[in-house]
Amino acid sequence: MTCGAVWFHVIPWCQRSSECVFMRNSQVVLVSMPWAFLEMPSIALGLLSGVLQRAGVTPVARSFNLVFMEWLRRHLPEGDEALSLADYRAISSAASAGLGDWIFSVPPFREPDAGGDARYLERLARDEVLPARLLSRLEALRAQVPGFIDACVDALLRHTPAMVGFSTTFNQNVPSLLLARRLKERAPQVRVVFGGANCDGPMGRGLLEAFDCVDVVVQGEAEGVIVGLVEDILAGRPVTPRHGVLVRGAAEPVGAPPPVRMDDVPVPDYGFFFEELERTGFRRELITNVKLPVETARGCWWGQKQHCTFCGLNGSSMAFRSKSVDRALRDFEELAARHRWLDFVAVDNIIDLAYLRELLPRLEARGLDLRVFYETKANLTRQQVRDMRAAGIHRIQPGIESLSTPILKLMRKGVTAWQNVRLLKWCAQFDVRVSWNILYGFPEEPAGEYPRMAAAVRSLTHLEPPHLSRLHVQRFSPYHQTPERFGLRLEGPLFHYGHVYPQRGARLEAIAYDFEYAYLDGREPESYVGELRRAVQQWGAVHERDRGRLTWRQGPGFVRIVDERESVGYASYLLEGAQAEAYLACDEGLTAARVHQLLHDQGHTGLGQDEVETFLRELTEAGLLYEADQRFVSLALRARPEMLG
Repeated sequence: MTCGAVWFHVIPWCQRSSECVFMRNSQVVLVSMPWAFLEMPSIALGLLSGVLQRAGVTPVARSFNLVFMEWLRRHLPEGDEALSLADYRAISSAASAGLGDWIFSVPPFREPDAGGDARYLERLARDEVLPARLLSRLEALRAQVPGFIDACVDALLRHTPAMVGFSTTFNQNVPSLLLARRLKERAPQVRVVFGGANCDGPMGRGLLEAFDCVDVVVQGEAEGVIVGLVEDILAGRPVTPRHGVLVRGAAEPVGAPPPVRMDDVPVPDYGFFFEELERTGFRRELITNVKLPVETARGCWWGQKQHCTFCGLNGSSMAFRSKSVDRALRDFEELAARHRWLDFVAVDNIIDLAYLRELLPRLEARGLDLRVFYETKANLTRQQVRDMRAAGIHRIQPGIESLSTPILKLMRKGVTAWQNVRLLKWCAQFDVRVSWNILYGFPEEPAGEYPRMAAAVRSLTHLEPPHLSRLHVQRFSPYHQTPERFGLRLEGPLFHYGHVYPQRGARLEAIAYDFEYAYLDGREPESYVGELRRAVQQWGAVHERDRGRLTWRQGPGFVRIVDERESVGYASYLLEGAQAEAYLACDEGLTAARVHQLLHDQGHTGLGQDEVETFLRELTEAGLLYEADQRFVSLALRARPEMLG
């Protein structure tokens, strides 16, 4: 090749398919509305497009969340008034406050209510849901919604659809309903179908009864019913009610559709997302953060054994099943090859334990530079964490939720505080990022655990910090199903529903997912969580500046520990002989009695158990060990992790 010769060229995403979707007529259009995350395509649209294509129907899928961001960039003032990608994500992440829904709660969906809107914004400010800078611009964002919705209707009608399907989860409800209403006003012949998590259980029937712009609601897994539904609509027939398909004016069928066999689900195609992204002005800014959803399992195997008291994520679909290892591997490889992409988010609620033994080694053997997110339980072994990182799993959400074993028992998490800390350490050791929370406000929780946690976390600032969040009571959780049994009293839908929806009473309750509650014993968690809140905020600040390091190095007969954490300044510790062996033994989290036994077995017969326990407590006071449930967990990371066995 001569100097300066061009031997490659970049093919724009919109040119990688034979036909651009925005110029194609289709009788079926599938839509994902704001406030779905910008950096991830809708897996529902990708999967259902594949199912319909198998049946000979070629749908159009539209990522209107991307279109909305582009609309705002073009119509809002530039400079400080512009909406950044981070601003969009902050609003999207505030689903529990109903913020994304409120922005779209404009005529003709809901009539103006200046007083109610002012009270809603005051509540957001009081609860510090958003930075003041962004909070002050919400009305300007809201003013852009009518024009955006009309532009979306224009775009939909250019496809001449017979059916428009909306996938709605969390704060996509009102944006979807507003667009559906405007679409029906201009094209009443178009059949509107809703599906997604917001349609599960009573919420689906509630949406159908409350909003006449919705013709059909699909509940549960749509892969087994979407083809028959579309065939009815395209043939001009009335939609046949069937399991999981609710039809306006028809008798309600009994039960959800039967679960699909996971290996029969198509590999999703996300070409529509990249085509939409190519037409935005923020592609270059967003593209490095794009992650492709991949699904290898549904349901929750832990929830089948013991339903966590606060969790409502699985709704009516708790039964766990997963793809075969061969099929899971194929999903990663096919998606990577098709889209030339390597970053993935597994949308599974929990990883299949069999994958730890069978899938991870095969992913590692492929030699692909994948970056994958998975949800797990927190009682992983050190080898499992190491295998995850080697396979390309670089971030996990392990459901840690607390550093108090008594509170974890109230949650039914099936793990202990020392196991949670041990996992944080191992993840730091093997460079696996951790997304985790400390939840508070559980009924009957011992208040004294919070100052204890506040004191203990000061030794953890070299590890990944958590978010601190108050308990939410969600539909389908045990707290919602039998609140009195747990010491709670439900007090209707969460505050924001009344500021977002025009419905009231039973109709509003039917479509709500989050609920207000009171404690039967009259407790007020904010009165005892303040010290922990300050400790967690300081932890996060230290981590952002420079989390510092706490490391150990092995020498001949000794261990040198160097503490460079901000809270300490600098300290160095020399542990020799039995002391060094005792510290290294605590990697797994051991009792003083077990450490004493190990030292005895290694020939240190002159040490008493009291001496060993005193030494371990001294190291705990120095912040080198973490003690919980009479277990001691070492906190220092090996300076040379490649030396770990």
